[in-house]
Amino acid sequence: MLSITYAYAIIILPLCFAGDLIECIPPDGQASCVCQTEDGIIDLTTIALHNQKPKFKQSYDAHSYDYNPCYGFGVGSDNCASGVTAICQDQHVVVGLITSERMYHDGKGNYELHYSKGDDERHAVVYLDCDETDNQPRISTTGDKAETFAYVFHLYTNQTCFISPGGSSSSSSSAVHVGYIGLGIIFVTIASVLIYFIVGGLICKFSKKQKGTDVIPNKKFWLSLPYLVKDGIMVIVSPIARKKYQSI
Repeated sequence: MLSITYAYAIIILPLCFAGDLIECIPPDGQASCVCQTEDGIIDLTTIALHNQKPKFKQSYDAHSYDYNPCYGFGVGSDNCASGVTAICQDQHVVVGLITSERMYHDGKGNYELHYSKGDDERHAVVYLDCDETDNQPRISTTGDKAETFAYVFHLYTNQTCFISPGGSSSSSSSAVHVGYIGLGIIFVTIASVLIYFIVGGLICKFSKKQKGTDVIPNKKFWLSLPYLVKDGIMVIVSPIARKKYQSI
């Protein structure tokens, strides 16, 4: 009977949780809390404890919870003391085992960890919330308030933000992308100006048979441009310069 229950937890429950989610397969040799996609890398091993102890403790509705991603722990009594616990309730009820840990994403940048194999078919989902300003990871929970034996947690930390292959976070990568766009605009502008003068000069020279500085397209406009700019500046500056303030 126990083996049937475990089979149900392993196969059916993840399907119920996941829906249209995509399972993130960790790189070879990495823990199940590591995810690498084209967007970057999420690696929770940097915040998890490796000493058989839970990293997080949280209370809700008269219950206490212990949690550690990536690596199992032992705490309290009964099955929670097994050393392979991922989430424990009240230090004696297993909510999920580390061997059942799976990471999923929805293809839109939302990631979550799923756990099963808990006592009496308990299971849990831990939503990974990126907070780049938060250097101290923390969790929150509403227990199984929404559905009996289906626990919900949120993990807040900058370690749930994507890290690009170069080591920068997703926001840093966005800033780099913006920089590239700016450089692209400058490059296109310069190229357009050069094409304008080169093509215009060739037309003036070979089509209109002009020589010397006359090959400059719209020569009169460009020669008068500095004076037009000066006049524009004076129009703006002169009223300010002439403005008199009444002494108090």
